[in-house]
Amino acid sequence: MQGYVVGWGFNASGQATGVPSHGPTGNPSRDWRSLFSTGTVSIAGQTLTNAVVVAAMPWTSLALCNDGTVVGWGDDTLGQATGTPMSPHGSSSGRVTIFGGVVSNAVAITAGRDHAMALLRNGRVVAWGENQSGETAVPLGLKNVVKIAAGGWRSYAVDREGKLWTWAGTNRWPYLPGSGELTNVTDVSASWEDCPDVALKKDGTVVEWWPHNGQILPVQGLTNVVAVSAGLEHRLALLKDGTVFAWGRNTFGEVTGTHSAETNGLVQIDGKLLTDVKAIVAGQHFSLALRKDGTVVGWGSADMGRNTVTVPAGLSDVQAIAAGDQCCLALTTNKAVADRFRQ
Repeated sequence: MQGYVVGWGFNASGQATGVPSHGPTGNPSRDWRSLFSTGTVSIAGQTLTNAVVVAAMPWTSLALCNDGTVVGWGDDTLGQATGTPMSPHGSSSGRVTIFGGVVSNAVAITAGRDHAMALLRNGRVVAWGENQSGETAVPLGLKNVVKIAAGGWRSYAVDREGKLWTWAGTNRWPYLPGSGELTNVTDVSASWEDCPDVALKKDGTVVEWWPHNGQILPVQGLTNVVAVSAGLEHRLALLKDGTVFAWGRNTFGEVTGTHSAETNGLVQIDGKLLTDVKAIVAGQHFSLALRKDGTVVGWGSADMGRNTVTVPAGLSDVQAIAAGDQCCLALTTNKAVADRFRQ
């Protein structure tokens, strides 16, 4: 089901709305809020209307469109937005093009730190953006892929047989799990830094590993999981009953909704158990959950601890969500909602 993308949060490169927010001249830190914005995403002056999936990097955002193409907006210094690198600190927006051809027939997308990947209908994978550690050098023999995940200088894919394939990281994380070593995988998610990555197994259990050592460890006591997401220093698991379990660093309340040291537990919002969730995503120091009624719930901080993450009032009929560094995205099928946030 296609729709409109509403973004909110830090927007210095246009990663939230497609149009960069500019702080005051001289010393932007005096008015940092002027670099934050909320609005319906527009690409080259045209409202994005046919998105089906969204993804976010720290400074760049992406959407998969219903025609199988991919569009990006925000920082494009390394070509992470459009596939074509800009001058230093350059922002851009448009369709992703690789080697002179528009990316097409895509069925899924994922965003890492400064690179992105698309899963094509034929089970192949394409990638663009930063390639410092070979993260966009997709193995030539990789096929029959059903899931993909991009992280910080590393990439993952899960094939039809449930094997996890890894590449890149040789310059930074030489001890990632070996390709094909982890089996019976149904979902995978990667952090942007040297923080744990996670994988969901077919039996509903979860395993994680640090990229600097590659040792695969089970997350004890966690079962009946249907989806996972890795943030900067925290992780989320969506349970079959619609609740969310979180673990890791909780400095900003990104794990349980209340500030503490490293912890774990079921997420509670304002003292009430978070329920009826159908999708989750972990950002840098915050988390988002999409509920079955099409509303979005956030906890933690999306502005480096200055305030609690706030979902725009009136955002409804949401079908997909994404979390960047200090930026959030939601795909709504309701035109009236999109018009309400149009800038």
